[in-house]
Amino acid sequence: MPRSTHRTLPLLATLATLGVLALALALFLDDDGKSPGDERSAPGPVSLPELGGRSELPAPVSAAPVPDRSPGARGDLAAEPAAPRGPRHIAVRVFDIDTDQPISAFQVTVLPAGSGPPRLRLDQASPQAFHLRGGIAALPQEPGRYDVVVQAPGYLPGELSDVVVPAANGRPFDVPLSRGAGIAGRVLGPDGLSRARVDVFLELTRLADPRDTPPMVTIAKSGADGGFSFSPLPDGEYAVTALELDNEVDRVAGVRVYGRSTEVVLQLAPRHQLSLKVEDPQGRPVQGAMVEVSGKGSMHSGSSSPSGLVVLENLRDGSYSVRVRAEGYQELHQELPLSGGMGQHLHWLRLTAGPDGEG
Repeated sequence: MPRSTHRTLPLLATLATLGVLALALALFLDDDGKSPGDERSAPGPVSLPELGGRSELPAPVSAAPVPDRSPGARGDLAAEPAAPRGPRHIAVRVFDIDTDQPISAFQVTVLPAGSGPPRLRLDQASPQAFHLRGGIAALPQEPGRYDVVVQAPGYLPGELSDVVVPAANGRPFDVPLSRGAGIAGRVLGPDGLSRARVDVFLELTRLADPRDTPPMVTIAKSGADGGFSFSPLPDGEYAVTALELDNEVDRVAGVRVYGRSTEVVLQLAPRHQLSLKVEDPQGRPVQGAMVEVSGKGSMHSGSSSPSGLVVLENLRDGSYSVRVRAEGYQELHQELPLSGGMGQHLHWLRLTAGPDGEG
């Protein structure tokens, strides 16, 4: 038998076997692809119970309520708000605005955020003083909103408004301070020469910011050369007053300071110097006599020296009443006119012995 016939017979036998197996499987399964045993286990239709002639389904069972965990929900299981994060302090870096160099000595006042300039509410909190080489300070604070005022000697105050704690980052706030403008001046006497040791008052009459409420009064005293200064000053309009002895006042108003220093000269108005020599009926000096000179809305007084002399200064032009009292003498009254703007005057006052006087 040829070799090709031997190879074909085993193949045909294998195919025949597979065909028989396929036919047996088809007879075993039904049309739906299920075995006959599956039909016996399949459940039949379920009849509903008869209740009052009609069929009813049992009431559905409610599921347990799911708690609301949204941020705004109420109840024991409501979500707690997240705690604020970030540095709980206010950090400031204080430096000179012109040189960019740190200012080592300064004080910081932290106020609750409010309306109006913070520098007008400094009485609501106590300042904290610092002396730091780098000019950086950190002040612990509870969460909230704050206004901050930074002050340093020789500088105008610096302010921060509506600072939020905790901060978004830990960087310090820059607070540049300016030395600001000022008023410098000199006090001259009526003769044009410098007048030292004169009290000079600075009165704030108007600020550029209408929310500020005056007055602000500062006092200085003229030096040996008659000079004085007020600095630093915020922009505004000022009045400068020189107060001499015996409350005689010279005033310069309308001094404006806007971004630069202003110079003023206070020349005292001419005044009279009055020297009074008190004598007894024999022309001898009377010591300890009380002398009062009144007029032009002012009163000048003094006690006579061992030489009987009383010197009164800074009298303006006008008519004055002189009154002299001394033990053992009658009280003396005289009228004394002064004119010419200024001058030195010497007058003798001779007393009359009283009932128990020396005579």
